[in-house]
Amino acid sequence: MQTVIVATQQLDAAVTAEKQHSQLVDRSKRKFDRYAGTQPEAIANTLHAHELAELDTQYQKHMQAVAQAKNPRHEHEATKLSRRSMEKMQVLLAERDEKVNQARVELRARHRDWDRVCVKHTQFDLNINNARTVVQQAKVQFAEYYGKHFQEAFVLLDEDGSGCLDHAEIRRILVMLELDVDDTEFEAMISLVDEDGTGDISCDEFVDLMVRRSMEEANK
Repeated sequence: MQTVIVATQQLDAAVTAEKQHSQLVDRSKRKFDRYAGTQPEAIANTLHAHELAELDTQYQKHMQAVAQAKNPRHEHEATKLSRRSMEKMQVLLAERDEKVNQARVELRARHRDWDRVCVKHTQFDLNINNARTVVQQAKVQFAEYYGKHFQEAFVLLDEDGSGCLDHAEIRRILVMLELDVDDTEFEAMISLVDEDGTGDISCDEFVDLMVRRSMEEANK
């Protein structure tokens, strides 16, 4: 019985840990969604947008002046001005591209953090499944071991050798074993194991009943 109790406690602990970690998963998801919702890459793409538009206009104007220059001196001046506009645009574009790249890197990093939390959560699910398996195995071992004792007890209690025990006899047995149940619980127990619906309890039904009740008492 102690093995069943310990296994059940471990299962309860695993379920509690999974619930707590689920809250962490939810917080991580909300945190990522909030950051992604700010559209950092789109915002970074707008950096220097106004200045770049003005410089592009100036550049186009200077290039037009180059094409329309009347003499080499005017062409040289217009070319120099267009080059300056282009150099300024390149500096601003480099800054913008750097910001865009930083936003992408940060978004990927936050997504990886969330993925790590999700991957870790699968371990909690695995722990629960493993704990449930251990509980089931412990219950089977308990039923096999104590089932034999309950079978022996049934033979002793079945004084008339009918192969069945009536409700009054079952009630006395529960009292002897200090397994306290009220009338509603008792009727529910009997109906649960009385598969043939005769109202009397066979040996197999008796063993099933006692194993179930013992486990319920142990888990309280």
